[in-house]
Amino acid sequence: GRILAAVGASRARAAEEVIDIGYSRPGEDSIYYALRAGQVSTPLEALTPITSEKEFELHLDLHLGEGEAHLYASDLTEAYVDFNKGE
Repeated sequence: GRILAAVGASRARAAEEVIDIGYSRPGEDSIYYALRAGQVSTPLEALTPITSEKEFELHLDLHLGEGEAHLYASDLTEAYVDFNKGE
């Protein structure tokens, strides 16, 4: 949801019904898609082993043509999450 929200807040002219969001382990070719063409593709339980690891890769395809970008990010601390929940 946060990824789609970020795309929606961007200047990209992406249509939610075509977006693909997938996850993989670093350096692996197998991508497990949470969303394909805007529809849930893989159950959360199947994605959890990948997204629970210290590192994983996020694959986002907006289907807007050729282009590629790399972004490196870090995990949010529990205190940051609690602060933003208003606790």
